[in-house]
Amino acid sequence: MKRVLLRTVFLAVCLMMLSGSALAQNVLRIYVGEGAMEDGMVRRLTALLNERFEQAEFVLADGEDGLRQLVLDDRAPNLAICSPREVYAWAKEGLTLPLQQHIGGQEDVARELLSSCVQDETLFMAPLTAQHRQMAINVKMIEKHAMGYMLDEIAHPVWYPTEFQQILEEFAVADAPAMDIWTMQPQDCAAIEALLQAIYCGRLLDEDGMTCMADEKDFQAGLRWLRDLVNGGMIGKLETRQDALDRFLAGETAVFLDWSRQMQEKYAKQLREAGITVEMRPYPSSSGLPVRAYELTGVSVFDCGDAGDNALALQAAVFLHEDESAQAILGERGIFDDGSVWLWDLAANNRGTTLRSLLCDAAERVLAGEEDVVQALEMVKAGMNMAQ
Repeated sequence: MKRVLLRTVFLAVCLMMLSGSALAQNVLRIYVGEGAMEDGMVRRLTALLNERFEQAEFVLADGEDGLRQLVLDDRAPNLAICSPREVYAWAKEGLTLPLQQHIGGQEDVARELLSSCVQDETLFMAPLTAQHRQMAINVKMIEKHAMGYMLDEIAHPVWYPTEFQQILEEFAVADAPAMDIWTMQPQDCAAIEALLQAIYCGRLLDEDGMTCMADEKDFQAGLRWLRDLVNGGMIGKLETRQDALDRFLAGETAVFLDWSRQMQEKYAKQLREAGITVEMRPYPSSSGLPVRAYELTGVSVFDCGDAGDNALALQAAVFLHEDESAQAILGERGIFDDGSVWLWDLAANNRGTTLRSLLCDAAERVLAGEEDVVQALEMVKAGMNMAQ
């Protein structure tokens, strides 16, 4: 009887220890920004983290109200997978943990892209993937105008401005503009902004990303080129980006400026039903090099005040950035320097968003014939100087 009693007590103690171990398991919350990653990819990465980190349970945070509301409600996540702009203000307030001593291979990441993850010389985000913005080309429409040879990626890997203008002229003479732009607003102007920089290699910011160069001759030439082609009827001008997208998806235009692999997948069925074959092309460039415009998704670690949880979250961030299993899920990451021309991400911080807003206003005045190109861009530069 005594032996049975001792065995019962021993089993009870074991159960208590197991129960206590389960209760002590660290629960780490992951916030995923809207559109940052596909749901399937998020689920696979979360499952992988739970598999590799047995001492922790990774769960998705309720992010319907966005990261800002979570932080303000004192419910900041341990990990935030989103764009740099969502985290930048909190990094500036010192709410995130520095990553520069933990993340390897930083020298392989495109400098301009990595700079989007830096605030006051502190790496607050580890880059995971970049969604590259390119042009979508309706293959059949190009071939119909006997210009299919322009789609040869070996002979024409990047269209020069003269080649691109040849396509626009051919369509304008034959029937209608090959491409539309839309009224530039800060929330949807990135594609037009990329085209203006690519066409004659004009840059909005210098190589350090600190000095506004909107008033330099190469960028002036890009805006002047766009104005002249819109006024000449070779490029259409619509009210919204959605209007331009609708016309492209309906097979009414041959080029849409704001395309990506994700959009290719999203509209695959609609394009197939309409009999439209789409190829992605870099923006036309006088340098002959691809110009990289992108939307970056990275991972940041918020300081939760618990040393153990912070250490686990840092390990998880490094794992997502560097582990082969995680990279297999992330796929083609698009963050590494490949010798292309990489643009600065103006949406990454407040200074960039100010520049983007000033540029939108200036470009619209120029396209409306209300102001000269030089004068409008000099005002952009002056506005940036005042904002410093």
